[in-house]
Amino acid sequence: MISIAICKECEKKQRKIDALERKAALLEARVRYLENKLEKLEKGSFGSSTPSSLIPFKENTKEEERKPRGCKKGHKGYGRRTIEDEEADRIEEVRVEIDTCPECGCKLVSKGIDDRTVIDMGEVKAEKIKYKVEKKYCPMCKKVIRGKVKGVLEKSLYGNQLIAIALWLYYSQRMPLNRVCDVLGIRSSALVSILKGVDDLFSGVDDKLIKELRGARVIHADETGWRIDGKNGYMWLFGSKDVSIYRVEGTRSGRIVKEVLGEKKLKGVLVVDRYGGYNKAPCELQYCYEHLKREVEGLEEEFPDDEEVKVFVDNMRHLLIKAMQLRKEKISDEKYYKMAKGIKRMMEIEVNREVENVGIKGIQEIFRKNWDRLYKWVEDREVPADNNESEREIRLGVISRKVSFGSQSVEGAKIRGRMMSIIYTMKKRGIDPVKRIKYALDELAIDRNKDPYKLLFHSKPPD
Repeated sequence: MISIAICKECEKKQRKIDALERKAALLEARVRYLENKLEKLEKGSFGSSTPSSLIPFKENTKEEERKPRGCKKGHKGYGRRTIEDEEADRIEEVRVEIDTCPECGCKLVSKGIDDRTVIDMGEVKAEKIKYKVEKKYCPMCKKVIRGKVKGVLEKSLYGNQLIAIALWLYYSQRMPLNRVCDVLGIRSSALVSILKGVDDLFSGVDDKLIKELRGARVIHADETGWRIDGKNGYMWLFGSKDVSIYRVEGTRSGRIVKEVLGEKKLKGVLVVDRYGGYNKAPCELQYCYEHLKREVEGLEEEFPDDEEVKVFVDNMRHLLIKAMQLRKEKISDEKYYKMAKGIKRMMEIEVNREVENVGIKGIQEIFRKNWDRLYKWVEDREVPADNNESEREIRLGVISRKVSFGSQSVEGAKIRGRMMSIIYTMKKRGIDPVKRIKYALDELAIDRNKDPYKLLFHSKPPD
């Protein structure tokens, strides 16, 4: 056996060299990361946080790659169909107005009748109605009794049907205020007065909806920018399976989370992104995997030539997508939980793997620090691994913001939050907002002491 003498001083120097080389490699990776980030900032791109207005339009699919239109062979189609005579609201006969051919002058011969179905509607315009209200006098107690006009609130110039349609157009169809006024033929000041009056009548309804929300098994939340009286504010959304709560406030503070969800411990799980304001929620949290997936995919842009990054991104992307899709698969609960635990174990392997890349280490750190907020979907199938539900609901507010440019006052912002909560909760429950709001207003016109919450959500109007 050959004995090799190792100089302790040389060994020490070599270790120092190795440590410096590793440090230099990490610094080089960090420099590349910052350079890529700077380049994106100069181009107006912010990776996973890029606003939709700055994302380039997707190119049209090539003609040869487009999928065939229509239903598959053997499937029932849902194209246009003709209706029977008894189904039509009105039947009109359309005659050929000439008796001779315009080309040759020959006499025309009847060839029968063709049916053509058209769906149309009359002009949507406010109708001026003058009621002749009878009044009677009691000679004994000197009291005057007047007839009550149905479908109109006391001292209101506008009927309940018009009010219900105005609310639907403004808050549900997201029409600008002036456009609603043009459609209905009323002044903007009148519409503002209508909104304030209905808000007074329905005050407290959203508080009762919030109580229902707090008892939900799964709650999702999100927020987006909103202008209030020319200043930056936020529209918040807290939703469950059958409740939607919107709040328009001038702050993004966690105070709003406490106001909506309260301070008492809730049994449900709140599904959110990783914004710190939700840390004040009195319940368990589940972080959205879609947001994490975007961050993971962003590593490929930051480190395009790093093989280690490519392997990590491929593995984590696959696992994150699998986790988000698993809940929708038609499998038994037993199989779901078994597969969910398997996905979790594979994620933990990736998260705890020894790596050199600084970007990968950042993603791993997110999972290590927040492990208790990333696997609620493994424990309960009802909890989604993504926050797509709130993304879809808050998008309604984004569209409203783009067409209305926000609220003109703090009071208007409060009214919008309450009205959107009522209307979108109705839509979740399959309630026609126009019919139900009119019914509630009709009942309140008869008796102002009735509970608007019960009228809107727990009373069935007569057919």
